[in-house]
Parts: sequence; structure tokens; C-alpha cells
Amino acid sequence: MKRNQPDLSQHEVSLGLLASIFPQLAPLARFMGVGNVTYTRSTAFIGILKQLFLVAVASIIFSLAITAIDYLNKLIGIPELEKSISKLSGTLFALPLMLFTLVALNNAFDLFYLILTGHQFNAAGEELRSVKILVLAASFVGSMALGVVLWVNGGSYLEKRMGLHKEQKEYFSYLDQGCDAWNSYITAGPQHNIDFSYTDLSNRNFNGFFFKYVTFKYANLTGTVFEDCNLQSAWFEGAICQKTSFKESYLRMADFTEADLTDASLEGAYGEKEDFKRANIDLRELEKLRSPVDSRWHNSSWQDYHSPEWLREKGYYIESKPTAESQF
Repeated sequence: MKRNQPDLSQHEVSLGLLASIFPQLAPLARFMGVGNVTYTRSTAFIGILKQLFLVAVASIIFSLAITAIDYLNKLIGIPELEKSISKLSGTLFALPLMLFTLVALNNAFDLFYLILTGHQFNAAGEELRSVKILVLAASFVGSMALGVVLWVNGGSYLEKRMGLHKEQKEYFSYLDQGCDAWNSYITAGPQHNIDFSYTDLSNRNFNGFFFKYVTFKYANLTGTVFEDCNLQSAWFEGAICQKTSFKESYLRMADFTEADLTDASLEGAYGEKEDFKRANIDLRELEKLRSPVDSRWHNSSWQDYHSPEWLREKGYYIESKPTAESQF
């Protein structure tokens, strides 16, 4: 590093090294404020934060745009086009984001060097050129990897949070038709995978519904009545169950981790206290639980809704149990 450099602390951040490699980035740099603002050694930190903020905003816009396109893609419902549209949209949005990130990292590096030395990076000579390239490459790869993780997880969360699952519309259509329609739908085969995560099921009345293995993660179940329902192994993690009634429902192995059961009622419900050990619930309600083996739902399965002849015809193994007509 040169010791007799003049103090260039008050300078306009330029593309420098990046401009010599990608001169086409100059318009993008102007958009990000490069060349429009003069930073001093004392204000360079603000410039760094500004660059990182711009990348964060661009990443959020990128994630929302991709999520919206995927949602519209599903609404169109043409499987042959789904993959092509997803790849095309990913490329169209990802390329500007990559360029945005690269320019921001370059600017942040120059400003950081300004803070440390009080000099413009380009005046440092060639000895730090390779260092900058290495730092930019590592930072770029790391930021892109983090972006992919946030995109995948964030997109999944937004879809559930905003109720964008096409399957959930189908679930609600059967719920609205009543108990018989729902039970026929969910017991049509052995694979349920019904997910009501983040949905609003508040103030609904469910009597005799088959909800075995159904997920209600973070759902709003305020004032909902589950009366004589099969909720075995249902997942209520983080669900809002304020003033929710589980009257005579079968709750064996249901997961209520971090669920809010304020003023909830377990009157006549069949379950085990251990399933509520991480839930927010009045301990006096747990004393109302009855043994699961006394419930009519004990050991029940989707097979109980089909005749032995139907099960044999479909190739399912059956046990000697009462059929749906006699048991339900």
C-alpha cells in the first residue's frame, strides 16, 4: 500500500475496477447514487448501509415478483407451461438482482476502504486488486446463496400466510358442504395430507368431522367448535384456539405445541395431558380429559368409511372391523 498518497477522503465513489470489467453497469451505478453523492471518511458508513439497503429492497421485490408469477401460473393451470414460465421469470428477475448486488458490493468495498485508510481505493495501486476481486466474488456467491434460501422459505411462507394454496380452496369447498361431504373426501384414500396452516377457521362449527392427521399450524380457530370430531394426530402448533371447544372430540396424539388455548374447553374430550404440556392452557381444563380408549373414534381409520368389498377391489389390506354404516 502506498504511504505517500494524498488524502482523497472526499471523493465520488466510482465503479473503478468493476467499470473496467463491465462498462455496461454504469447506468445502473448512477441509479444507485454512485457519482451523485460525495462521501467523506466520516459519512462512508452511511453509504455502505445505503448500498445494503438497496440490495435488500431489490431482493424483497424479486421474491414477491416470483411468488406472484408462481401464483398466477397455478391459476392458469397449464402444467406444460408451468416449468417454462417459472424458469423464464426467474431469469428475468434474477439477472437484474445479480447486477444490482454486484454493483452494491463493489461500492461497499470502496467505501469500507475509505473508512480504513482515508484514501480512494483506485489510488491504492495494483497490489489490492486481486484482494478486491476475491472479496467481491466471495460476497457475491454468499449473498446469492442467502437469497435463494430466503426466496424458497419466504415464498413458501407467503403462499401459506396469504392462503395461496390452490388445494386449500378445494378443502374449503368440501368443508362448506358439511360433514358427509368432507368425510367422504378426506377418507377417499389412505393419503390425506390436508393442510389448513395459516387459514382462518374461526367461529365455525364442526360436528362429527374426520380431521385425523390434518394440519392446523398457526390457523385462527378462535371460537371454533369441534364437537365429536376425530382430531387424532392433528397438528395445532402455534394455532390460535381462544374460546375453542373440543367437546367430546378425540385428541389422542394431537400436537398443541405453543398453541394459545386461552378459555378453550376440553369438556368431554378424549386425550392425554402430555399432548398439552407446551400449550398455553388452563391446567384445570386438562382434568376434564377422558381416556382415548373410551371414544368411538379410538382405532378408527379411513377404511371404516368403505365396505370390505370396495377395499378388496382397490387392493387395500383390511382388518375385521365394523364398516362405516354400522360404526359411524
